Amino acid sequence: MTSEEILKHIDDGAIFYLDFFGDAEHMESTDNGIYRMIKPKENEQGIKFVLDLRLNGLTDEEAQNKIAEIKSLSMPVWWPIYSKRIHELLYGKDYVVLPPTEGDEFYMALLPGNPTDNIESNTAIKRVETTENFKFWADIANQVFAGGYGDIHSVNHFHWCEKGKLIPYITYYDGKPVAIAAILNNNSIASLEFVATLGEYRRKRLARAVCIAAICDAFANGAKIITTRAFYSASLLYQSLGFQIYY
Repeated sequence: MTSEEILKHIDDGAIFYLDFFGDAEHMESTDNGIYRMIKPKENEQGIKFVLDLRLNGLTDEEAQNKIAEIKSLSMPVWWPIYSKRIHELLYGKDYVVLPPTEGDEFYMALLPGNPTDNIESNTAIKRVETTENFKFWADIANQVFAGGYGDIHSVNHFHWCEKGKLIPYITYYDGKPVAIAAILNNNSIASLEFVATLGEYRRKRLARAVCIAAICDAFANGAKIITTRAFYSASLLYQSLGFQIYY
């Protein structure tokens, strides 16, 4: 698999991740043919994002106008990372791609393998398969990533689990759900997402253990690659599991 193909998989993984948030009864998604927007319906909670940009069929002037339009929306945007043309439109033709630093987001991928580790005897890892356990999982995700805000709906997002597109895992420590991870499965192109541990249970290698369980299951079930995106501190965990950085 070439670096260009891997970057495209990382990009597609990010869009599939955002699709998860948008594909729920309380959310709405619009597509104007050039880009999509997701946001919560009125009086509902959820993320807002611009994604799935398709500027390659436009002239440079048309693309620049669309980029200005997107920026005027004042919403987070997933700019395609594999498109040199979009980088040039955003930053100029003389832009230089540099290795990521501590303040950047790292784009990472893992090809098939079998990471292993020792799991503490008072730790259990379970795949989420019921609505009750999905509520536990969503609660931890919302606490860690959204300060308790309901970005993930404990009911309306569960259908992704039923369809096998989201495969969540929970680490139980002394019987309490304290750490999570998930695999997003897009036709055997997977991404590792929602890796989190409740604050008081960190530094016990619980996130590492649940990542290993998720990774091993994904490859055992036919994943061709697992991608992820992370800032520096989280990227250290993923690098220790064999993920490589691409830029």
